[in-house]
Amino acid sequence: MNKIMICLICIVISILSGCRKKELTIKTYEFPVTIDRLDKAILEVIAENKQLHTDSTREVITTSANKDLGELLPEYYNSRELFISMKIFLDTNYYYYTFRYCAVKTIPAADAGSRLDIMPAFDLKGNGGTAAKGGVTDLKPLLKKRITTLFEKKFISKVDLKLGTSHKDRE
Repeated sequence: MNKIMICLICIVISILSGCRKKELTIKTYEFPVTIDRLDKAILEVIAENKQLHTDSTREVITTSANKDLGELLPEYYNSRELFISMKIFLDTNYYYYTFRYCAVKTIPAADAGSRLDIMPAFDLKGNGGTAAKGGVTDLKPLLKKRITTLFEKKFISKVDLKLGTSHKDRE
């Protein structure tokens, strides 16, 4: 339950502040493709890889207690309009990631670009969270490296292959 609350808090803050909020982002990956191409590649990689599992539950997040919040958010949890929660399985254990992706506004406008931000992430033992909560930060380089290395190996590298291009890391 605690992980879900952290994710929802990150999402709300992220929505209110735009696509990327540095203190919530563990790591950013930039792709020289349109958001539509990135979206397609992400969904194909997830569909083709048995180690990657996303939450397929579509729960309404609007309740009487958070009516204002519900008006800010599109209708569903994990709708892809906000973020994707994903587990990367290693045997019976898993790492848990929440990420979002969006278009990058570039100059000139003809340049296509998109970005994926890891927000909260947790390792096999539940260590992690967001940088804002003191979870995965530059002050914990081993934890950050463990979490991002697996994400890159099992997911980002496959997205690069689908796109036929390479991402750029951005801290």
